[in-house]
Amino acid sequence: MNKIAGTLTMCALTLGTSSGIFATDFQSEYEAYVKSQQEAFNTYSNEHKVFIKQLKKEWQAYKSMPVLVRDKTPKLPSAPVSEDSSIVPTEPVITYVPPVIDDTPAVDVPEEPVIDDPVVDSQTPDKPLDNKIAFTFFGQAISLDKLVLVELEGRTQSGLKNYWQQSAEINYDTVIAELNQYKQDLALSDWAFWLLVESYVSQQVSNDNQQIALSWFLLNNLGYGARVALGSDSLVLMVPTEQKLYGVSRYKIDGEAFYQIAGNATKEVRTYDGDFSEGSQSFDMRFNKTLKTGKDIHFRELETTLDGKALKLALPYDLERVKYFKTYPQIDLRYYFEAPVGDVASQGLSEQMGIFLEGSEDTQLTQLLHLIHQAFPYAIDQQQFGAENYLLVEESLHYKASDCEDRSILFAWLAKHLLSQQVVALNYPGHVSTAIFKNNKLIPADPTYIGANLGDVMPDYQGVKPKIIQF
Repeated sequence: MNKIAGTLTMCALTLGTSSGIFATDFQSEYEAYVKSQQEAFNTYSNEHKVFIKQLKKEWQAYKSMPVLVRDKTPKLPSAPVSEDSSIVPTEPVITYVPPVIDDTPAVDVPEEPVIDDPVVDSQTPDKPLDNKIAFTFFGQAISLDKLVLVELEGRTQSGLKNYWQQSAEINYDTVIAELNQYKQDLALSDWAFWLLVESYVSQQVSNDNQQIALSWFLLNNLGYGARVALGSDSLVLMVPTEQKLYGVSRYKIDGEAFYQIAGNATKEVRTYDGDFSEGSQSFDMRFNKTLKTGKDIHFRELETTLDGKALKLALPYDLERVKYFKTYPQIDLRYYFEAPVGDVASQGLSEQMGIFLEGSEDTQLTQLLHLIHQAFPYAIDQQQFGAENYLLVEESLHYKASDCEDRSILFAWLAKHLLSQQVVALNYPGHVSTAIFKNNKLIPADPTYIGANLGDVMPDYQGVKPKIIQF
């Protein structure tokens, strides 16, 4: 009995000693955690203090630069027909109506789906909790914490300085973390992420200038080098980008181009020098992120005759992605050739368009050209959209007509993914075509030259040296 009692006593002493050590270790870890959190807060606070000092300094004036234009040479008013062709090009009936807010151009094709606001369905978020903001973002249900809002005191330098100072005193860590998580989960590019932030802000703030001020603060704390400026009759929100944006107001500040993404157009702005230390990232405007939508599947129905054989296709595409691409500023041509195609359209094109191809590689490439010649009507962008507007593959499936670069982007994707061909773009003044790179030679392939075969070149461009775009 005494042996047992002695053993229990020793165990108790050992346990007590271990508990003391554990308590000491826990206390040390906790104190280290508290210290690290305090240091992080102090760093965060100091960064804001430094930036607020910059906002107090005199703001400088910057004049707007001329918007960039990609190609001033007019496009072909209609698609030329090869002399050897028996194909009669279809002429779409399109009447351009200047868009109101976000309406699509009017197209005289009743069966063509139009871009409307999504119908409330299973993807629509449930009634939000009192502390949550819920909305739909390209078919995806979004739920984010409500913000503690700061009132913009005025459209002035001091008003914006005070706005930042008061916002910096509010803990936005949870919202920043939630937004970044959506960026990752939905595979959002920088442009799509900006649209999410813009939608989130507009759910809580109705005043345009207040929206710009809040977006400015959030984008900087999300890591972007966004800059707010005083315009003639509104605030202006600008961002640096890694690519050129065409048709967008821009300002050169500290040797860098800033493109306007919100606010009214103005000839001159006033803004501060320097950046917030956490906000220095430029927008990467490539289409390299695919964007996970709440899919809204539509079909482009094609019924034609190809080399004497009847052909009927129903090519699916995700309308939510078309809506997204409609918001996109225009960038350089090669990025459209590089762009990935969403899984709905990619699978449909691969499964259906590969069925009718037969014969040698060259024969199959000619068949693809003839299909685009016959089944996709040609129209210049000014006729369909009122301005130059490069279309991605899914947009060419949605819209009634396409012009030379749109058809070239479509053909290049088909030739590469269906036939494993190496394709380059040929950029002529006023015209875009493609070529197949084979055996160290470029073989012309023009999706706009109606009835032409692989190797044929439009008469107007024979002997003209194009700019070759590799992708």
